[in-house]
Amino acid sequence: MKLSMFDSTIRESALVTAGNEQPSESQPNGLFGFFSGGTHRQFARKDTILASTDDSDDVFYILSGSVKVAHFSNSGDEHIEFIFRQRELFCIRKLFMGRSFDADYIAMTDCTLAVKPKREVDRFFREHPQSLRIIVAQLITMADRIETFNTPSADHRVIHQLLALGARFGTMADGAVEINLPLTQQELAANVMLSRETTGKVLKRLEDEDAVLVGRRKIRIIPQKLSELLEVGRRA
Repeated sequence: MKLSMFDSTIRESALVTAGNEQPSESQPNGLFGFFSGGTHRQFARKDTILASTDDSDDVFYILSGSVKVAHFSNSGDEHIEFIFRQRELFCIRKLFMGRSFDADYIAMTDCTLAVKPKREVDRFFREHPQSLRIIVAQLITMADRIETFNTPSADHRVIHQLLALGARFGTMADGAVEINLPLTQQELAANVMLSRETTGKVLKRLEDEDAVLVGRRKIRIIPQKLSELLEVGRRA
């Protein structure tokens, strides 16, 4: 049986969850235990954790909340590259490639982060190579972003991203999946590199199809209907 896009995204997302929440990772010698012994820092929603101009040698582990990675154009328009969730790492590019990612890291929600110096994280992975599966799982999820931009269709971009966000941040509620992020239409537009106006029109069409329900900073989706619309569009 062919998997729907939402099913496959759930499967990939589950790899991250499984990798992050295995009992061994919660032990003192696991990744969670390792970072729990680091410096803890708290940020309120919209706080800048790291600016693109910062040259940090730290690696961050999300104990609670979510963090977005964003670029800003010369005119101030925001483009969201990725949204990290609880028990994921960021700023690992410098760990493996020796240079930072040119972007701002901003608290998407109130969050608590554990911070460790790069040299300590590097030593941890050398001593506990099995924990690298968490990095691999994150990369699988991040690679899914490529499919979002592989289509020029605005509808497909929005649908694909809603399904991905639902798989990563969603909980079932009254037969729908509620995306547990304080996501505005502007932020969703920035996440799919479309204008707010275009994104709003797509959401209205999806609402008319009873595939989504948009509230104030709240989006509910019907994954099966979104997957069917995506498949119909691909065949068109």
